Amino acid sequence: MSLEEIDTNVTTFPQSSYQCQTLMTLKQGPCSSDLPDLSSLTLLTTMELTDVWLPDCDFFPRCLVLENLSIIDCQSLTTLKISAPRFVRLIISNYRSFKKNRNGKFVRTAPNDGKIVIAAPRLKFFNLKKLDPLVLSMDDCPTLEKVDISMSQPFCQKIGDKKQTFILDMFHMIEGIFHVKSLRISLNFVKEKFIMCCNNVDEETKIVVLNKEIREEQLVGLATILEEI
Repeated sequence: MSLEEIDTNVTTFPQSSYQCQTLMTLKQGPCSSDLPDLSSLTLLTTMELTDVWLPDCDFFPRCLVLENLSIIDCQSLTTLKISAPRFVRLIISNYRSFKKNRNGKFVRTAPNDGKIVIAAPRLKFFNLKKLDPLVLSMDDCPTLEKVDISMSQPFCQKIGDKKQTFILDMFHMIEGIFHVKSLRISLNFVKEKFIMCCNNVDEETKIVVLNKEIREEQLVGLATILEEI
């Protein structure tokens, strides 16, 4: 079989298809079964997983030439580990972390309880969006150049909580990646949008608050954003 690309939303896919050594692109999901062993896909460079339960293990190192990975609407237990020697671009969107409660049932983890661990020595571009604040570990990503984070205030946040608390949680989450050349954070709230852009090439940091009702932008300092905490 000389198949080079699979793009399917079939919930159960023949295991034999994952043994095709010529496959270069895999787009899978939603999927009702666990991901199979992909170590036979020696030429796989691009993978997109949608609504898939990810194994509670370090899964991706088996894909030795994988360069582009998109994880969309996927779930896993508490810690998601992502590593591969040739990762260049990584997108994580609407990822949900679960844990087992006392009754053995899976429940969503609270904000800041989930964890994503990324080890990718060649990773350059990272896009993170639509998820609650969590612990983000990216210690082994020395070539990271551009990070784009876009999130909304979590629905589970209490009504009385200040948006500054959520912003501070976000800063704690990304405190290990301020070394990147370009960092953009966009936080959507009901009436306004918070945008921070950091450029380490010219050592410039700009923070803008957009009032959605009157479509007015205001340039502010970080101290102003956090002073109400």
